[in-house]
Amino acid sequence: GYPRLDVVPGSVAVPGAANVQHARKLKLIRHIAKLDAEVVVVDCGAGIHYNVLDFYTAADARVLVATSQLVSLQNAYGFLKASTYRLLRQRVSDPERAAILERATDGSETETIRQLLARIAAESPVLADELRAVLATSRVSLIGNQLSDLRELNAVHALSRMIADFLTIDVPVIGGLLRSSRIHEAVTRRKPFVSELSSDAESRVLMKLAESYLTLNVAQLRAERQSSAAPTPEPSAAEASTSTEAREGAEALPAPLGRYERAHERYEVNCPITLDVDGASQPAQVRDISRGGVRIALTQPLAAGTKVRTRLVFGQTTPSTVLGARIVHLAGLSAGCRFDPEPAAAVIDALLAELRTARTQPVPTEAVPMTPTHARTQGS
Repeated sequence: GYPRLDVVPGSVAVPGAANVQHARKLKLIRHIAKLDAEVVVVDCGAGIHYNVLDFYTAADARVLVATSQLVSLQNAYGFLKASTYRLLRQRVSDPERAAILERATDGSETETIRQLLARIAAESPVLADELRAVLATSRVSLIGNQLSDLRELNAVHALSRMIADFLTIDVPVIGGLLRSSRIHEAVTRRKPFVSELSSDAESRVLMKLAESYLTLNVAQLRAERQSSAAPTPEPSAAEASTSTEAREGAEALPAPLGRYERAHERYEVNCPITLDVDGASQPAQVRDISRGGVRIALTQPLAAGTKVRTRLVFGQTTPSTVLGARIVHLAGLSAGCRFDPEPAAAVIDALLAELRTARTQPVPTEAVPMTPTHARTQGS
């Protein structure tokens, strides 16, 4: 009933429909890529068996949905870790390189991708660099679902930061949906709730999500992925002998989630800055700011502990502000910085006031609307 929208439903009444053989799975993935559509959304089922992982890793861009409950966050982390390892194994399909990868991993819940890549680099620096490139093109976003209030989005943001630490991939949180009886009723009626009332908060979140993906340069993403792509390997004998149930168990989070929650209200922004590092300047982008620090998207790699001076420009009404900061966390070109020295409260108050004013003004096409989130942690 909606123009330019088609649905291909899965079959839940045919035994084995979700457990297709390897060759049929590859054929299905190839045919999905050839569909006459601008955007194809594949809704993957739960669990981390290989069919789900391979459909997920075959996508140009991915969305991971989680509630704020610990079990859901554990499942989200376990799924993303499994898909990341699967992605790396797909890249090293030849036996010699696959053996290097298998020797390097210890299979523990607390193993980080950074540790894995360091062990691989000791044996094959070229392979380690190739795998880092694969991870750099792995576009994944997080969205919080069925939240009691937006403060529960803290846990999803904390999961995002934990993923950056342990899996070495940048997984931004792109929104949160509140628990809503209207959404529940719309599902029961089999009618999209956005079509009935497109001006409420939940509809706006979905519209923002849709717009962010419709403006992606999919051709560029696909070219980057294909330059580091390899055939999807069949499960090894050891993998095939592992039961689906065993592979679907929720993995314990590798660290207390509270370590990754924030101490201050955070404002998501997308504004240009100039970084001054030892007298040399480079452009960058501020992704979020709080009273304690900023998260910056770098254009050139820097080392943790580097002291930088940031020239922040948030609007036309306030002169640029120069602040000192120290990089305390790195995930690729995403740097978490703590203000050093800590600026006067009046300076931060003026910046945040400018941000609040900017929220009522038109947002530039390339900018992401600011969404304040609340959290408690030792971090900034």
